[in-house]
Amino acid sequence: MRSYRDNQTSFLLVLATIIVFNYVDYLLTVRVLRAGGAELNPLMARLFEISPVVAAAAKMGTVGAAVLVLMLLRRYRRTLEASLVLLLAFTALMFYHAAVAIQLT
Repeated sequence: MRSYRDNQTSFLLVLATIIVFNYVDYLLTVRVLRAGGAELNPLMARLFEISPVVAAAAKMGTVGAAVLVLMLLRRYRRTLEASLVLLLAFTALMFYHAAVAIQLT
């Protein structure tokens, strides 16, 4: 963990990947919804019912704020751990979307 903390490039790359995966998740969710699928997150489902733009703003804003907090608190071990857990969660989400995409084709 020490090398991760001391290597600012690695930390920023993790945060950038989280932001990119979040955006890709949004785009793939829109694709699934257009193909007749459903949003599994009840809060996001409600926001998509209001408008995809509202859903995007909430999604990008929430993850953007989380990444900002992680950047501000990067000197703490728990923050570093949280960034890796978040990266793992979004990576798993990308595999989920890949499986759904295979089913849609």
